[in-house]
Amino acid sequence: MNYNELPDCVITDEVSVIEIMRKASQVLEKHNLDDQAKELCYRVIMCDDKYIAREIISEYVNIVDESTEVLTI
Repeated sequence: MNYNELPDCVITDEVSVIEIMRKASQVLEKHNLDDQAKELCYRVIMCDDKYIAREIISEYVNIVDESTEVLTI
């Protein structure tokens, strides 16, 4: 998948990394990217730093603040 083609994942800043991981995984599954969703979850769970975990998530989806308008499927 090309970086410019990453699906958007709308979140708020107050949610935990686990919640972001869950939402990102759901977005990937909606786009029929089940293997990437599993890989994402594994990598985040194995990570012990929330900032690095968020960077990992951003490799799979565009993390978009909920105040930003995006088209949803």
